[in-house]
Amino acid sequence: MAAAQLVKRVGRFVDIIEQDVRPIIANVGRIARDASRVSDEAFAELSRHLNEGEIVEVTCVVGLFAYLNRFNQALCVEPTRPGEGLDS
Repeated sequence: MAAAQLVKRVGRFVDIIEQDVRPIIANVGRIARDASRVSDEAFAELSRHLNEGEIVEVTCVVGLFAYLNRFNQALCVEPTRPGEGLDS
């Protein structure tokens, strides 16, 4: 699943998420769509809810999953079910 698709799915559930989590979800969406265009204002909004270490952690997780997604797409890796593809 592409990062943008994931963000759209997550966005559908934003209404049931607590108010103070919304800026985090919004920032994840910005990073997933185009990390080079995340504004200083977006990070300032995020810093009202998370400390610097937490911002780094969230950004790292988003970047890691974006990397894995691109890797899997480039190699046409198909998802497997739990336990599939393991030697017994």
